[in-house]
Amino acid sequence: MVDFTRELLQNRKVSRPTFDAATARFGQRGTMTLTNLIACYAVLAYNMNTYELETRRIPRRRRCHDQQRSAYDPADRWMERRARPRGRDHRWR
Repeated sequence: MVDFTRELLQNRKVSRPTFDAATARFGQRGTMTLTNLIACYAVLAYNMNTYELETRRIPRRRRCHDQQRSAYDPADRWMERRARPRGRDHRWR
């Protein structure tokens, strides 16, 4: 997949052995999908470079359990739902 991508982006085409290897691994439809994904990425990169756009910075989540959790943590929501009393009128939201 790496060779396929490099050849396509650098040479604007893919050699027959590389194409055959990709087709053997992913099938004809998978190779077409891979080519389309590479093309979409390239067009996005060309546009961002042309208009000098930068990506939005997304804060990284903390990984250590001993550090303070972020304001929204799906695990906390899950625990809150599990702790709710279950009565006849109880509805999950």
